[in-house]
Amino acid sequence: MATPVKQSNEQLLKRWMNISQHVAQDSVSILQDYMRHPTAVDALYEKSITLAHEAVNETLQLERDQLAELEKNEPELPAVKDGVDLATAMTRAGIDMRSQLWESWFKSAETFNPAKPGSVLDAMKNPSAVFDAWREATDRLFETAETGGHKPRASGSKAKSGDAADQSA
Repeated sequence: MATPVKQSNEQLLKRWMNISQHVAQDSVSILQDYMRHPTAVDALYEKSITLAHEAVNETLQLERDQLAELEKNEPELPAVKDGVDLATAMTRAGIDMRSQLWESWFKSAETFNPAKPGSVLDAMKNPSAVFDAWREATDRLFETAETGGHKPRASGSKAKSGDAADQSA
């Protein structure tokens, strides 16, 4: 009999295989559509970007779900738990970083139209948006590493050292 963790991993693997199968089927479908309608490049491009965007989002969600499953089975030993917490926080930050970067890329790709030669320039009108997304995502990843996977405290919530001593003096 399979354990709940094994069953969960099998379900996640099946979801990943389904995503992969849909990507392959969609790619073949787009190629077949192109063979039938070679002048419909812009519509096929739009369809391919939409399908790729869906596949990326489904894959990122699958990674988040896998991480949630791993977190359900965290060890109880404090020393080990801290390491696991840091690893899962870094993994989550990495997933979030890739999600933000992919969103930036898809936003840029959606403005491109292969049927219009000038659209490459339109897609590149705001190149700093992509770099800003990279910088913000990298900053969040480093912040996660620096805090050990724990959310930084607001400055007002930190306990001040010596408060009790100052009040009793």
